[in-house]
Order: sequence, then structure tokens, then C-alpha cells
Amino acid sequence: MKYVIHKLQSRYYRKQEYVTLRLRVPKDEEKEKGPIVAEQIFASLYGAFHRTKWHRFLRGHTQDKMSFEIANINNRVHFYVHVPKKLKQMVESQFYAQYPEVEIEEVTDYIHPPKTDIASPENSSSNLSSESQALTVHQTDLDKKKEEEKFTPVDPLQNMIVAEMKTYGLLLWPFKTYDFFASQGSKEDRTLIDTLSSITTAMSKLNNKGDQAWLQVVVRPQHYYWQRYGWKCYYFFLSGYFGSPYWFGKWFTSWYVVSNRPYHWIIQPLIWVGKVVWRAIGKYKPVENISIQESKETGFSFWEVPKKKLQKIGFQTNVRLAYLPSDGNIQGGYLKLKEVAAGFNQFQIPYVNGLGVARMGQSKELIRRYKERDFYKPYILSVDELATIYHLPLSSNETPNIVWVSSRKLEPPTDLPRPSKHKDPITILGETSFRGERELFGIKQADRRRHIYIIGKTGMGKSVFLENMIHSDILNGKGVAVIDPHGDLADHIIDFIPPHRTNDVIIFDPSDRDYPVSFNMLESVDPAHHSLISSGLVGVFKKLYADSWGPRLEHILRNTILALLEYPNTTMLGILRMLVDDKFRQKVVDNVTDPVVKSFWVSEFARMQDRLRVEAVSPIQNKVGQFLSSPIIRNILGQPKSSIDIRYIMDNKKILIVNLSKGKIGEDSSSLLGSMIITKIQLDAMSRADIPEDKREDFYLYVDEFQNFATEAFATILSEARKYRLNLTVANQYIAQMPDEVRDAVFGNVGSLITFQVGYDDAEYFSKQFSEEVMPNDIISLDKYTTYTKILIDNVPTRTFSTCTLPPPQAEPEPGRREKVIRFSRERFSKRREVVEDKIKRWSEAASAAIAESAKKLPGAKKEDTFRNEQNQEEFEKVLKSSTLPFKLISREDYEKYGIPKATNEYIYFLKEDVLVYSTIDPQGNCFRKKASEAISFYELDLKTKETKPTGKKVYRTENWQRHLAEALKQLGGTVPENLKSSKKTGTPPTPEDMSFLRNEQNQEEFEKVLKESNLPFKLIDKKEHEKYNIPKSINEHVYLLKDNILVHSTLDPQGNCFRRGVTDAITFQLFNPKKKENEVLDKKVLRSLDWQ
Repeated sequence: MKYVIHKLQSRYYRKQEYVTLRLRVPKDEEKEKGPIVAEQIFASLYGAFHRTKWHRFLRGHTQDKMSFEIANINNRVHFYVHVPKKLKQMVESQFYAQYPEVEIEEVTDYIHPPKTDIASPENSSSNLSSESQALTVHQTDLDKKKEEEKFTPVDPLQNMIVAEMKTYGLLLWPFKTYDFFASQGSKEDRTLIDTLSSITTAMSKLNNKGDQAWLQVVVRPQHYYWQRYGWKCYYFFLSGYFGSPYWFGKWFTSWYVVSNRPYHWIIQPLIWVGKVVWRAIGKYKPVENISIQESKETGFSFWEVPKKKLQKIGFQTNVRLAYLPSDGNIQGGYLKLKEVAAGFNQFQIPYVNGLGVARMGQSKELIRRYKERDFYKPYILSVDELATIYHLPLSSNETPNIVWVSSRKLEPPTDLPRPSKHKDPITILGETSFRGERELFGIKQADRRRHIYIIGKTGMGKSVFLENMIHSDILNGKGVAVIDPHGDLADHIIDFIPPHRTNDVIIFDPSDRDYPVSFNMLESVDPAHHSLISSGLVGVFKKLYADSWGPRLEHILRNTILALLEYPNTTMLGILRMLVDDKFRQKVVDNVTDPVVKSFWVSEFARMQDRLRVEAVSPIQNKVGQFLSSPIIRNILGQPKSSIDIRYIMDNKKILIVNLSKGKIGEDSSSLLGSMIITKIQLDAMSRADIPEDKREDFYLYVDEFQNFATEAFATILSEARKYRLNLTVANQYIAQMPDEVRDAVFGNVGSLITFQVGYDDAEYFSKQFSEEVMPNDIISLDKYTTYTKILIDNVPTRTFSTCTLPPPQAEPEPGRREKVIRFSRERFSKRREVVEDKIKRWSEAASAAIAESAKKLPGAKKEDTFRNEQNQEEFEKVLKSSTLPFKLISREDYEKYGIPKATNEYIYFLKEDVLVYSTIDPQGNCFRKKASEAISFYELDLKTKETKPTGKKVYRTENWQRHLAEALKQLGGTVPENLKSSKKTGTPPTPEDMSFLRNEQNQEEFEKVLKESNLPFKLIDKKEHEKYNIPKSINEHVYLLKDNILVHSTLDPQGNCFRRGVTDAITFQLFNPKKKENEVLDKKVLRSLDWQ
């Protein structure tokens, strides 16, 4: 009968649907929960008990079973609960009530892994995760997990060794529970003792890496009548009915208490008869005559202990152990299983009760009972006994490899925007993750205008998060721009572009060498934005070259950019030409209207000494030239007309994908282009001020690893973009990557914050940002693809909550789809490389010719051959040798030896030795050849300290070089040859003493007389009339126009004295067309010097 009932019950259990739950708790000493909490959980789960009616009992219906398990899989110790699906919610609620921060996750049963998992775990299509997926944070395997957390499915029948445990004492007597492990101290102290520590430690140390060790505690509620019958048996013992030895009492108690109620109706009359017979034959002995030894070691009262157990709720229980050796070492498996079983010896009360191995082996029946979690000769354990052998681990448990909750899960707000409840389209951000429940959520369009900031270590899932946001915006028909310094994100976006948005895609990929896109930052910029453009470009170079930056370099570069912004059809190539091409520079300056910029070029740069100018310009040439020397960058920035209209893209909801892969174009080039594009997007967004705010389309700018482009100007973009509906989403790895100004702008303007795992310093900062709802340890322990999130809802910040990212968007495979998107973009926004390079080549050749022409012309020179030739060189050397001064011409190879900057482009003569060493600038030593520089300098050299000191004396290579040389020799204390003393040649540049001679009224009158006698209709234009004749107001020169024969005195000098000391160095002539109101600048100038005639 008992066998039949057991078979019926087994069939009933097999028909039930079960789920396996994995449990994890944080290792938090401050919120420690001991076995006493587990006792409360077991007591609450007794509520699953239900009465079974006769007709149901006969069909095998019985109490629902639950299995509480520990398993070491791949060297990771996990805690599981295997329960009927109908009891899942009840079990979860009890654990959440006692462990508020417990993480419960439904996983595939590790004892019965799907066949697909055995063949290929990654290919499982089950809604539940396989064990490999259960060990990851995400239910979908977004990335290959670490090897130690992968589940290697093992057939339980292969090499599996099973041990079944039993109580070997009297049923009514308990074994040692967690209360007995602390004989002293308060009750709170007792809860901190982890009675499972020795068992889990033995399970964690396996023979081989691939071995597995399992513990199973199968329970079902025992009818509360067991306590009634237990008390009866207890009193039978006290009354002496069982006598001594008490084997009969042990057998009778187990059979009587555990058996079902129908048997009791039959057995009860027999008990009455037995009691009468027992007394009649004289076997009755009161308890005081029974000698049962008490343990002197523990001091437990033998007759008091059962009372405690009988006052507790009881469960029918089977405890089993299993070991699965991966290498087939059965003998080693037996030894290890005995070692784990030995951990239960700690619960033994000598001579009273304990848990020991009843049977061990590899029989099919043992394995079947383990697999099916079946009952076999169950015994009753009270809730405190169950809590002693199974509870969630405590922080005091130092067992290695226990899987803890790495970071706490926080409850999401109830009013989160969700796709199923929100009418208007929202941007999907991910899934909430709290107490095993996941639900999609997003952010409203209006809240995105306050920007989103994402931070996290590399490899934590930031790019996947961005992919999902971008995918959501593209599907919603939004305008999107993506700037990616790695390239992977940009490539993935192209793959999931829907067919109906193919024509909206613009791909900016500098590594696409054959089809360069044109992008000109200096094209048609609103004058109001000139300062922003210049600050952005200067900031880029300053960020790249912070170690070699200086105020003079920045000053010249800024004025160069500001001047070029006013010149039509200019590009970044014009920066270098502006610095070396006099004609081009003059044309640009003539178009400058900003008086400060104009003054710089006319009054400051033009008056620089040649040596100082070379020193000032060389660093800019080095830094800017480094980029423009790259064909990739030059072909993009060297085209005057941009093929990408950012304003059009924003207003018409287009998709701009900027692939700035550092591995393809270089880190510096990536930063340069990215910063320029971001600045251009901001400018075009600000240009939308010409339409009402409610008419401006929202445009979403995504910048991954934005620290690469985080210049000081970026702070302005963050603070001003919102009003122009430019919504930023930026991501980077850690706070220190940002300059202080940008960091303050980020945290001062960003409304939504998403944090992946970060370092401790950043975690402390974000803990404060999150109002200390999470601790730094929680943030640094976040799993991959999990975040702490704080967003805006209707412009109000939410509390911090836990989220998980979604799997990467997957597009339907379509052959040639990617190539089609790229081809469409090329056809509309790119030009062939040959065409672009031909235009740049012609422009460069013209620039080179102009530079060469400018280099030939020096102030005051009529014929180069008259002063740059070997004859002058020989004469110059002759004069030096006869001057009695110890001159030495220093070779450029020796510049470093004497501390001379390598950029110096002058011949340098030191006063100490009487030997002339020819310079490597001109191997022949011909200081007066055409390629030589414009001046020869004299320095003093201290041979002891090797220090140099300029004397301030120079000889200019002009027609009057002899005169300047004579003056230099005289002031240096040398002998001046007679032929130099009598030299009266004039030339430029003049000495300070000459200023009083060449700037006076006599020269002014003579100048005007020459003009009148020239028969040309000259007219000196008053500065008040500059605007009338289309002359820039910033022009600081006297301008003579060819049309009238009268002289109008300039307001620069009310008396018309063009040669007074306060005026500039040159007088310019322009040809004026009265019909068109235009003037043409002539190449002719009159220098106010000794040879002005």
C-alpha cells in the first residue's frame, strides 16, 4: 500500500511545472541576516500546506515539495530554490520580505540543462537563460562572459556520485541548531555565525576545475498532527513504555509520527491494547528508572531538548549530496563527497541526534531520486534545523567563489515613461531591474533637451546603450548625428538603418580616401560667431599641444583665423599661406573689418623683426602643418565649399554618421575633426534663432568618448544648446578626462545621468550626485550592462534606480544593404579624390609661386643682384677681417652647442674668435645669396659659461648694408674701413636716428610735388570717406586713389604730413571705379624710408 501511494505521489510531482530560482545577497555586514531569518522564511513557507481530500489522496495528490540547493558549477558557488511554478510568487515574496536586497533570478534547471545548451550554450532560444546566461547580468548573452562564469553542461548520469543523508537519532530529538553555536553573547551575536561555512568551504575546493558539487534539501510541509503524535510518543518515553534499549521506541516513533492519518485510525486501538499488555507483563518502567547517558560535553538535558523541536513547525525532509568528477576519477569523487558530508558532523549532539550518510553510490535509483528531487524515507526537521543547514550566506562566510550580489538593486519610479503606456514616441533607454522584474522604459523628448551624460569604464556596455538609443530615435524618425572616435558604433548604425530612411543618411568617413567629403569650418560664417569659431579651433590645437603652448602662439593663430573668416572662399589651408605669403596676407587684411584684428596685422605683425617673426610663426606652421600635410585631412578641409549642410540636416531630420576611427586616421586628426564638427553643429543650431522655438525640430547629437573633443568651447555648447533644440548625449570613461570647465558644465547642465561601473574616485563623486542612495562600493561593483540611472520626468529629477541595457539592435539580413547606404551617401556628398587633389594642387602651386615671389622682394631693394651676390659676400668678409674684431660665423650644426634655437633663420656672428666658419644655411658661405635670410646678427659669447647675449646690432642685406655694418662695427668697438665711412647709399630698414630725417614736412612737400608732377589723377582719401570708397575702416594707412587730381588730407594726420613720426610705415595706392563703387588694391607701396623716392 505504501509503495503504491509513493508511486502515485511521484507521478503527481512529475506532472507539476517547476521553476529554478537563483538567489544572491550582498556581502553587507551592516545589514547582516542570519539563520534566524531563514527560520522565519521556512515558517512562512509552511503556508503552502493544504488538506488533501480522500479522492485526491487516492490519486496521489499530496503536499507540494520544494528543494533548497547549493551548487558549485565552474568554481562558482550558487544558491538555488526549486519550487512549483504556482508557488514562485509566494517564495519570492518571503525572501524579499526577509532579505530586501536579495536578487532572485529565474534560470534553467542546472540538473536538467536543455540539449541545445549541451551542444552549444549560446544557441539556446529559451525565454529563460541557460546557466551560462544566468551567471551573467543580462538574460541575453550580449558578450562572452568570463570563463569561470560560463556553465558547462554535464550529463548527471555520467560519473555522478550521490550520497543520501539521514538522522541517526530519535525523531523527536533535534540535532544541534544555530542557537547552540553561541553559548555566550546576545541573540544578535548568534545570528552572525554562519553554520554553513564548513560545508560551502568543502564544496568550493574541488578536485578539478571542471568538477561540480551539489547539495539538495528537499522538503514538504508535514501535517501539524505530527506534533500531537510526537507529544504522545514523548510521553510514552517519559512513562517508560518503550523501556531500554529504545530501538522499538525509535522505530515506532518514526513510523507513527510520519505515517498518514488514515493509518492512525487503525493503529490507535492497538496502542491502547498495547499499553494494557505492556503494564500487565511488567515491562513498564517510569522514566526515572531508565538510564540514558547524557552528554557531559554539551550538557544538553536529554528530556528537555525534544520539547523545543515539538514546539516548531516541521517539514518532511531529505538531504542529499552529489559530486560530478569531470575527469572520471570516481575514487577521488567518493573522497571529496565524504569530505563534504563530514561538514554535517558539526550539527551532531552526541548520543542524541545528528546527520550522517545513509547510503552513497552511483546506482540508478540514487541518481533518479536526486534528479527528480524525490522523497525516500523522509524524516521530520523543524524550521530551526532547516535554517541551520540551509540559509543564504553571511558576510562572515569566507568561502571563496560564492556568488554575491555585487551591487544593490534600486526600485524604479512608478511614473517612468514606458512604451506601452505612453502615446507619444519616447527614446528607449533599457529595462528596469528590480526583484527579478524587467520592463522597458524610456525618456520623453522634452526631458532630453536637458542632455544625457553616460559614464563607465571601457567594456561596460556604453556603446551598446548608445546603439539602442540611436536605434530608437532613428525608428521614431528623429534627426540624429553620431560622432564616434572608435568606428565600431558608426559601423553598427549603418547596419540597422531601416530602408525607408536610406536617403536620410550622410556618412562622414575620413578613412574613405577615394571619396572625401568636403568640410570647411571657415565657410560663410556669421560675423557674430567668428569668436566662437576661432575659440573652438584654437581650443583644439591648445588641447593637442598643451605642453608646447604659449600666449604669443595663441594670439597669432587666433588673429589668423579671425582674418581668414572675413576672406571669401578661404579654407584651413589659408592659415599657413597667411603667415608666409605677403601678397595673400595683404589681400586678406584688406578685407578685414574688425579694427582689432586689422590693427594686429598692420601695426603689430607687419612691424615684427624678421627673426622674431620666424620664431613666432614656426610653431604655428609645425602644428597646423602636421594636420594639413596628411592627404586625408587636407582633402576634407581644403575644399572651399562644404558638401555637408548641418543646418539642412538638423531642420530636415537627417542622419549624420561621423566615423572618426583613431586607428584609421590617427588620434590627433580624430580629435581635430570631431571638435570642428561639434562646433559647426553648435553654430548651425544657434542660427536657428531666425525661427520660433516651437518650430525648431529637435536634433539629437551623440558623442562617444567625448573627452577627445572636450575643449573649453565645449562648455559653451552644453550651456546654450538646449534653447536651439540641440539635444546632447555624451559618454566617456572617467571624470578626470574632462577639463575642469567642461566638467562643471556637464554636471551643471546635464539633466539625466547614467552610470556604469567606474573607479572608486568617480564612485565617491557619483554617490553624492545620487544623494547617497547608493554607496561607492555599489557603483564600483556594477556588473557589465547594468547601470544606476537618474533621469528627468517632466523636468523633475527621479530618484536613482537600477537598469539593464538591451541587447544590441539586430537588423534583418539583406544582401548588399550596407553597401547601398554607403553608395547613396557617396553619390550625394562626396567627390572623387582625383578631382579634389587636382584643385588643391593648383591652389598650392599658386601659393608657392606667390611665396617665392614675396621672398625675392625685400623692403628698399631695387635689384636683388646688387646686394645678394658673391661680390658683396667677399667684401663683407673682408670688412670683418679688417675690423680687428674676433668674429666667428657659427654653423647651424653648432646651434645646440651654443644654445641657439634651431628655428633661427639668421646668420649669427659671435665676438670671440678670429676664424670665419661658414654656416650650413649656405654651404658656400655666401651670406648675400638669394636664399639667405634678411639680416645678419651679432652676439657676444662667453666661452667659459657657453652663454650668449645679443648685442642688438644687425646688418640688413640691402643696398646700404655697408652703412649699417659701419655703424655696428663702430658701436662694437671695431675698426671701420674708410670706404664704409664715406658710403652714402640709402636703403631700408632705417635706424631710429633716421626717423627724424625721413619723417618731416620737407619730405611731405616733396612727396606731394612728385605726385602732382606725375600727371596721374591722385587723390588722398580722408579717413572719413573710407566707407564711401569701400575702404575697410580698420585700414591704418594713407590711401591714394587714382581718379581725381586733388589731394585730400587724411584724418590720420590732419596736416597731411605723411612723413611724421606718428604715421605708419607705408602709403598704399588703389584704383577706384566710381560706377561699381569698388576699388582695386595695387601692388605698389611707398615705404616711408630714406629711399622713398
